[in-house]
Amino acid sequence: MPEQETSDEYGASNAISPELADAARQEILNSITASNPDLGDQPWDYRPYSTKTREAVKEFIENGDKEILARLTNLPAENVADRFHRAYPILFRNTKALHLPGGLPNHIWTFVAFGELMFENGLPALGPSNVKHELGSGHALHVKGDVDMWFSGTGGGTALIIDWKFY
Repeated sequence: MPEQETSDEYGASNAISPELADAARQEILNSITASNPDLGDQPWDYRPYSTKTREAVKEFIENGDKEILARLTNLPAENVADRFHRAYPILFRNTKALHLPGGLPNHIWTFVAFGELMFENGLPALGPSNVKHELGSGHALHVKGDVDMWFSGTGGGTALIIDWKFY
């Protein structure tokens, strides 16, 4: 994984094994059908849970590196798992470039890469400076819910989005 920029609003870490992430990516890709509904400009398509995506959630909650989450929330790392709210397997979509303003200050979003993930295949650029990250399979990007996200409009990347609540 290339050296990633961190700030008080986001940071990258190890999350799950690359082998599990790659297997979860394959299950997501296998779930795609020609009859998927039109979702308008939404930057991702929620995919059904599968064996490997469920394993990925469990592995990250139980064993993933939570030091960045702890830093972003000022909580001890061992207490972060208690703030898990929900998780969604996703496929980033080809759509128009999109800006999603941050509006959830009591949330943190974690994007766990299933396969290589970067701005060019769906991972959002962050904040007013549009900081771009590249994640290797199994790595995570943690983003405070009040940070603006900018999407390229190109898709193809797969991930797990985890929503953490901190209030």
